[in-house]
Amino acid sequence: MLLVAGLAGVDFDGLAGGIEGADAGLISWSCLNADKQAIGAAMAGVSWGVRLEGAGQYDISAAVAAGCDFLVFPATNTPLGVGKDYDEIGRILQVEPSLDIGMVRAINDLPVDAVLVANEMGERAFLTWHHLMLFQRFVDLLSKPLLVYVPSEVKTGELQALWETGVCGVVVEIKPEQMTGWLKELRRMMGELTPPKRKRGGGKAILPPYVGGSAEADIDDAE
Repeated sequence: MLLVAGLAGVDFDGLAGGIEGADAGLISWSCLNADKQAIGAAMAGVSWGVRLEGAGQYDISAAVAAGCDFLVFPATNTPLGVGKDYDEIGRILQVEPSLDIGMVRAINDLPVDAVLVANEMGERAFLTWHHLMLFQRFVDLLSKPLLVYVPSEVKTGELQALWETGVCGVVVEIKPEQMTGWLKELRRMMGELTPPKRKRGGGKAILPPYVGGSAEADIDDAE
């Protein structure tokens, strides 16, 4: 799985080497407006992206000039023209967990590279079975990579469950006091995960499972 560090509220002037262990960093648009030069210097040699915030006309060229590698944008209120002229950067569509099945399937035909389920963790420091059900639903319906938010205190068992579900990457909102070593610890935890067994369906939508027995046995009983 990919590890993306959410860097809201981080002092970019002192960030050099601070996201060691992460595969990428993710900042908010408001941070970009205030610290373009500091961010560009701090992220040198590291993939990083910008999360758009609400409706508005964004000057994507400013993000590209600063070295941005990808955009994360909400499906519900991002103007359709945003980012369409910049094929050199990745596009990650952020969607609500409650998105219905038909809308989820429609994403497969959109010009986006991956999907991120919006953060609904709040102050919760753990993942629930409900989260796992939501993520499994998206994995089963999508042909694109799925990323999800997890709490900064995520445990090894939770990461293992996500990987076995088919989640391709996690976004962890890192607190300033966690910058020095927690990302390295997360990377160590992820490196010790057991590779998931191959799942039937290959990420495509599947029919609801039958209850008990084998498929052949059910057919024979019906006959």
